[in-house]
Amino acid sequence: MVAIPRANVPSVDLMVSDVTGQHCFSIQVKTSSGAKRTFKRNPGNDRWEFDVGEKAKQLRGPNLIYAFVDLNWGDGVPKVFVVPSEIVFQFFNDGVTRLRYMMWIDSTEEEAFSERWDLIAAVP
Repeated sequence: MVAIPRANVPSVDLMVSDVTGQHCFSIQVKTSSGAKRTFKRNPGNDRWEFDVGEKAKQLRGPNLIYAFVDLNWGDGVPKVFVVPSEIVFQFFNDGVTRLRYMMWIDSTEEEAFSERWDLIAAVP
């Protein structure tokens, strides 16, 4: 079951549970018209970038998942990265000072998070 919280809920876009209500979790959705960044001279730096806001530095929990959605500039099927909140929390608490809160998903991490709906099934 999926529920959409009322407007202005600061950390949850979707509330999800199994049919028994015993397994509940929250999904924070971040969307970009075109998140993919490619670097012709250094393809090893290719990545997807999503603006998450400063609250990503505090939000984490075993029952909170991020869904980063790249709309690919409307060209084809959107790409969804399913990322546990602990990964996002660690990204922003690595000691680096940032002017903007942009979550990067490197091309080397694509397989770990792209369309990984099984990570949701693993939520306690």
